[in-house]
Amino acid sequence: MALTYRWEYRDGDLIRNKRTGALRQIVGDEFTKRFMDAQDHEMTAHGMGEYAGVYAGALRTMPLDDLDGRFGRGTYTLKTSDVRRGWTNLTAQAEAAQSAEDAA
Repeated sequence: MALTYRWEYRDGDLIRNKRTGALRQIVGDEFTKRFMDAQDHEMTAHGMGEYAGVYAGALRTMPLDDLDGRFGRGTYTLKTSDVRRGWTNLTAQAEAAQSAEDAA
């Protein structure tokens, strides 16, 4: 029987980076944020700020280890699409395994 995971993220979920193994905890709920890169800041400086940036779903995360050099330095905002692509939701995996075990 295949396990099914939930796709939404909840406050307190533990996530692990697939590449580095860094562990973080999600703080709060998903929200919409305006992400801007260097080119967008340049556009804003020249009076075209209404065209700058990308709006996307975002999650605040808190580092729980020092694998990426960010432990104890506050919270960090990640795009939800980046979390779905590059991070594993350990809490959702544990819930799916528990429900499969209960069903058996």
